Amino acid sequence: MLRLMNPFLEEIKECQKTDERLMKKLVLITVPARGAARRRQNLNVASKQAWRAAQHPWAQ
Repeated sequence: MLRLMNPFLEEIKECQKTDERLMKKLVLITVPARGAARRRQNLNVASKQAWRAAQHPWAQ
């Protein structure tokens, strides 16, 4: 696989890691091992099965 590297894009990636405002927003999003992403009180899942597992973790 060919992967192109751009120094400008690499610099942007590094600056994003130190951006205070971006880091505050990053901690609001959690993705557990079951694959259901939570952002504040919202639940985003890729499938119906993942939604059920996120709602009822004991029923796996």
